[in-house]
Amino acid sequence: MIERALAALAAFAALAFGTAIAAGLPGLAPKLLPPEQAFRFSARVLDPATIEARFDVADGYYLYRDKLHFTAEPVQVLSVDLPRGQRKHDEFFGDVEVYYGILTATVPVTRPAGRSE
Repeated sequence: MIERALAALAAFAALAFGTAIAAGLPGLAPKLLPPEQAFRFSARVLDPATIEARFDVADGYYLYRDKLHFTAEPVQVLSVDLPRGQRKHDEFFGDVEVYYGILTATVPVTRPAGRSE
């Protein structure tokens, strides 16, 4: 377990170091989109117990399935059933499931006990 944590820390350090070096050299810094442009999010209410969440993922980007979490106020999000993603070997996170293009998820919600809004 500790070896795995150290390997992950080393991977993140290598990424940060590589980015810092590239940032110091003109023309080598990655030109990344701001998150709100790379992962455009929208949501709409389908009915009192369901919200539809949508991500439009820019070309060249992807979302990690296991990093997605949903919250909403004043309702409580129930278990979200995400569609199957595509398998990918990520150099930092290993074998993961990711989403490209458009991801639409149905998000069931409930009102907390005692709330009548």
